Amino acid sequence: MIVLALPISMFAQLIQNPGMETWRSNTAGTSPVISINAPDNWYGFDSLAIAGGQAFLPLMYLGYTPSVFHAQLFPDTVVFKSGTRSAKLMTLKQDTLGFIPGTLSNAKVGINPLALIGGGSLASATTFSGGTGVAMRVTSVSAYVLYKTGIDSITGLIGGADTGLLTVQALAHIGTKDSVIGTGRVQILPTDTFRLITANVIYPFDTIHAVDTLRIVFSSSGGGASRPCDSSTLYIDDVSMAGVPNPDYSAVKVVAPDDAFTVYPN
Repeated sequence: MIVLALPISMFAQLIQNPGMETWRSNTAGTSPVISINAPDNWYGFDSLAIAGGQAFLPLMYLGYTPSVFHAQLFPDTVVFKSGTRSAKLMTLKQDTLGFIPGTLSNAKVGINPLALIGGGSLASATTFSGGTGVAMRVTSVSAYVLYKTGIDSITGLIGGADTGLLTVQALAHIGTKDSVIGTGRVQILPTDTFRLITANVIYPFDTIHAVDTLRIVFSSSGGGASRPCDSSTLYIDDVSMAGVPNPDYSAVKVVAPDDAFTVYPN
């Protein structure tokens, strides 16, 4: 019988730039060039959606000239929970790609161009790599959010059936690669004021490997509603995480009952 002794005391670890206070600026695309922003230590989808859309739409639709692309991640100095700003995500229409949710992640966002050219959706072609290094088994990720639903594309009315989403992945290095061993998600419902949401991380099969990387992804649509709404807006502030110490392999002991073995002399 194998006994694994696990400390159960809770402790917190800091996330870099949790209040979205410092930002960096850049540009994306070539025709036209569009200004984009992202919080330090966080990543958006703007550069890929704009540059990728401008580059690959002509390959998908021969002779097509893409023109209507927008930034979807912004610093907001008016609506915030604490400090001087929050991160603002918007679901907007990106040319013929349709309504794309705004994305904010602590992992680098990538795109698989072959999947896009092959007819896959932008969401299915999106990949994430890296994340925040951790030294604990993360049990939850929380944030203060304010969410406003946008215009329903069918009815044309403000306040469509849309929800935001917070997704969390806990990764462990197993063998030669990082594997997701824990996940959590929570829908973000409309609200008039900032409220605290928490995604509890569940480890359904793995109880022994140490978590070393945490991925956090916020989305301004996709939390369970049937379709994204034009201009659905998610404000994010004060992100935090909590957890327990990682499993300690030195605490693994083999315990056998007294009568488990019988040895006869030669």
